[in-house]
Parts: sequence; C-alpha cells; structure tokens
Amino acid sequence: MGADYYQVLSQPHRALRDYLAAMRDGLARLVPGEAERPVYASAFFSRASKPEQFAALLALLHRETGVVWIVQDGLGTHRMSEPDTAEYLRAISRALPPTGWVGLLEVFDQRRGPGTGPVFAPSEDAEVERRRAIWCSSAGRLPEMTFSLNQRIAAARARRPRR
Repeated sequence: MGADYYQVLSQPHRALRDYLAAMRDGLARLVPGEAERPVYASAFFSRASKPEQFAALLALLHRETGVVWIVQDGLGTHRMSEPDTAEYLRAISRALPPTGWVGLLEVFDQRRGPGTGPVFAPSEDAEVERRRAIWCSSAGRLPEMTFSLNQRIAAARARRPRR
C-alpha cells in the first residue's frame, strides 16, 4: 500500500481536505502578503488505520492543502506499544517530505491508578532520551518539538480556590 492509497478520498476525508484548504485560504486573507506562511495541524495515530494508510492520507492532504503536520508520538500516553509507534513514524517519514511534517515528542507520562482518572507527571530524563532514540531510529531525525501537559495542570491548580 503506497502513497497513492488515498487517491480517491472518502467523504469524511474530502471534508477534512476542504476544511484544511479553507482554513489555509482564510488565514491568508487575514494577513495579506503572508500567504506563503505554512499552516500547521496536529496529527496523532491510534491504530484506526494501518501505518501506511495513515501516512498516505497525511501525504495526500499535505500535497493538496500545503498543511504541515505536527506529528505527536503518543509515547507519553502509553496507549500504543513502542514498536507500533516506531512503525507509524517510519511510514510517515517515507510518505511525507521533510518539510511536510515536524515531530512532537511527548515528555510526560500519563498513568491511571485504580479508580482514578489520568495522572500526568514529567518523564524522567533517561526516558526522554530513550524516546528520542526511537525517533532517530524510526524517522531518521529527532523531533523538533516537545509537549508536556504539566504546565496546564499547574495552571489549573493555581486557579482553584483555596480551602
């Protein structure tokens, strides 16, 4: 299954393509003379499609809209295995040009305790380096961005009324 897998887009994929193109065009109208600036959209994988299918869709949408994908690795949520994550990163790096995507490394760990909701904590330095190595070996490059939920959590706690 190659990059031409999505030559005929399904209705939901056509709607997404049209939405991304409209967003790009609308932003260009808001800031005249800046039409060549890229529009970024976040993407993450969840096994809803095979790695090659997912990568082909991102590549097609990039070609048709110019959107640059911010690809989240999902390693902080622990919802996918590292080998599965590596396979998605390999497929994306084969399907998209280097300028068509940037990598986003999750530097947090999401855990669930018995009977509790998600708990977020910063990843240990050694874990972050291990995740970077997964990026290098899978995508042939390091992620350009990092993402941590801890700042949001700290800000929410600061806004809570004290008892």
